[in-house]
Amino acid sequence: MASISKLSSWVNLKKHHVYLQDVQISHLFEDDAKRQEHFSLEALGMHFDYSRSRIDDKAMTLLYRFAEQSKIEDKIQALFKGERLNTSENKSVLHWMWREDKDEKVIIDQRNIMPVVLDARYQMKEFADKVVRGQLTGVTGKKILDVVHIGIGGSLLGVKTVVESLKQYHQIGVNIHFVSAVDGTEMDDLMYRLSPETTLFLVASKSFRTPEILALADRVKEWCDYLMGENAYKSHMIAMTATTKEAKRFGIKDEFVFPFSTQVGGRFSVWTTVGLTIVLALGWERYELFLAGGRSVDTLMKKDPVELNLPLRMALLSVWYRNFWQAEAKCIVPYAGRMKTFVPYLQQVFMESNGKTSDIDTAGVVFGGVGTDVQHSFFQALHQGTDLVPVDMILFGKPTGKDSEAHRHVSLQAMGQAEFLAFGRRKTKETKKYEYCLGNHPVHLLMVPELNPYTLGQLMAVYEYEVILEGFLWDINSFDQFGIEFGKEVYRRLEENEGLGEPSTRISLAKLQELS
Repeated sequence: MASISKLSSWVNLKKHHVYLQDVQISHLFEDDAKRQEHFSLEALGMHFDYSRSRIDDKAMTLLYRFAEQSKIEDKIQALFKGERLNTSENKSVLHWMWREDKDEKVIIDQRNIMPVVLDARYQMKEFADKVVRGQLTGVTGKKILDVVHIGIGGSLLGVKTVVESLKQYHQIGVNIHFVSAVDGTEMDDLMYRLSPETTLFLVASKSFRTPEILALADRVKEWCDYLMGENAYKSHMIAMTATTKEAKRFGIKDEFVFPFSTQVGGRFSVWTTVGLTIVLALGWERYELFLAGGRSVDTLMKKDPVELNLPLRMALLSVWYRNFWQAEAKCIVPYAGRMKTFVPYLQQVFMESNGKTSDIDTAGVVFGGVGTDVQHSFFQALHQGTDLVPVDMILFGKPTGKDSEAHRHVSLQAMGQAEFLAFGRRKTKETKKYEYCLGNHPVHLLMVPELNPYTLGQLMAVYEYEVILEGFLWDINSFDQFGIEFGKEVYRRLEENEGLGEPSTRISLAKLQELS
């Protein structure tokens, strides 16, 4: 496709942006008494209100025209047909397949590949049941009490988000821990507190060649064997990987290797066997609800890729602000205290997927955190700073904890911040300079009935699709990450011979050694 900046819709969007540039959000409300109705969307049981946004009917019409000229519907269908959308690696993109219903067929290259998924799910269910019931023990015969999930990036963030966000749904009997820091500090803390006899280590790595993960796994192996005898680690270490040969070469027992397909990017792997930790935390029925939530978004995408398409609406708004308003960042604020990992998870999904070179701006910086915490950190810069930053606020109808009065307080806090971001404080003769707030900051309210396994699955899939659709609209490949891979190549060269590398690198390494 020719550069998207040449499309007539793109050119017209640039012109219309000039018209809207000085329009206040407050004036848009004054001009349309039903603005919230006109700029809201009901989908998937959620309510998306983007009325506090610098957008009007013409802009939305042009954005949908841009989506049409970008052949968005064809690209969505190509995803579900298994076409090789990861063009640099000549791979299909199949993470969605791992949340499909057991009765569905997924035909890729004229072959139904759902049996592979169903076999993996059965293996996960049987394994988790045995652990929780005490039928699968460590090498000394003691019941497993703790599970340590070892991973980095996509091999950990999605799983950690689910496990920590849904603590109120944890089953009794197994404590879950996470390790990603290669400097060993997290592992030090756990080894001080846990007994290897009652601990399982779940190592998640797509390639099972990532140096950081192997370093942590080697340390676990040494710890287990030192305290429980030679090869004791074999009864305490599990692998979730797309490269089973490497896991077995490391020493993982065949029955402890849980495979998933190479057509799944690490940052989308929470739906695969990498989610074994979720099964151990929540139990099988709640895990299936999580998958079903994600699957409900797949159904929306397949059957109705334009009308009532929540992820597409969100993606178009992101493109609108990134490319026409030059917004260099996007802020996401879930108003739920247990969702601390949600934004770091989304940072990777957005920025690793769409941080790609193009003749137009692609992924900006994604940041955020739990409201109301972040109101007391960076919200000051949103209110009175000089950058335009669109904000997604995620709100829940029912309390996420036991205190309904606290939930009411949090909801009112969110609404207060949304109102002030959008409308600001009008300047009067009495207004002092430091009291003035322009407002006019875009705020999108994503309202969800409650936080549970099903709705969290929906939320994660909605944002996944926003990212994928942005990539489709920008005509980039959202499914590779060669910048990261090239950085790893430099590491490997330095690991093999520290004399290699740029002169600046050698000087810095020498200085670091002086300080040791």
